[in-house]
Amino acid sequence: MLDAAQLELLVNTVGVFYGGSQEQMAEADKTLDQLRSHPQPWCLLQQLVDARASPPAVLWSISLVEQHLKRRWRRATDPERAACRMTVVSLVMAAAAADSGEKVVAQKLQHLLALLLKAEWPVGWPTFVPDLLGAAQVGDEARLRILLLLGEEAFAHGTPERAAAVRSTLGAQCAPVLSLCVRELQAPVSPERLRLALELLARYAAWLPPTALLLPEIPVLTLTLTLTLTLTLTLTLTLTLTLTLTLTLTLTLTLTLTLTLTLTLTLTLTLTPTPTLIRCSLCCRSCSPSAPPAPPRSSYWPS
Repeated sequence: MLDAAQLELLVNTVGVFYGGSQEQMAEADKTLDQLRSHPQPWCLLQQLVDARASPPAVLWSISLVEQHLKRRWRRATDPERAACRMTVVSLVMAAAAADSGEKVVAQKLQHLLALLLKAEWPVGWPTFVPDLLGAAQVGDEARLRILLLLGEEAFAHGTPERAAAVRSTLGAQCAPVLSLCVRELQAPVSPERLRLALELLARYAAWLPPTALLLPEIPVLTLTLTLTLTLTLTLTLTLTLTLTLTLTLTLTLTLTLTLTLTLTLTLTLTLTPTPTLIRCSLCCRSCSPSAPPAPPRSSYWPS
């Protein structure tokens, strides 16, 4: 733990590192080297956030946690992993619930959470998805971003065993994720949230079981396609007048007629699978007695 004077010195050093002269940056880099091997960088991150440090200082401390996850996470003890998870989750939730603040910091924290999930989910943190969707402090846009980052980080790498665990976990927890996406598609609040929902569906579709997209809870999707056809007709009328004074006068009159035709095509796609097939494929307990019970709720997300 750093005291107030040390925190202030750290913030000033980071500011010089990003905005000083070459000599000052080199000197600041040597000073920051002493903290790059911090055994618990998430504690330093929490201190800087609590002290309302400058965004560059917070972003620098986030990079320390990222390096810790990439290089030293396998050697971390269970209490250290639990403390890191709790710190990152609380910071992400606080940033998502804040009405104002640095958007870059909030998105960087969400990316840090995705890196953490890459190392822990689904085996070490099986209840993350329902916990995220059930956290009242996190808005829908933040949920979409985190789930999309989860898809980018957690699905991209791993062994066949990990891929099987991902498919199994998503198969049991995909219904609320799909409902969130459909809700955004049916009543988009902003173009950004609509884009996130479409990218999330595209990312998750390959990892979901075939029957997941036919859930009866998902309403009918109606697609409307509007085509506008514009026709332009040009008529040219030439008049030639010849006078007795051997003077020829030519008048050209051009008439342009524009016809606009609008065609609206509505395509309604209704998917009605048999309830027994869907429920038995995805239900964890009621329809399949031999399936394992649902995992206990995680203590990292407050109810």
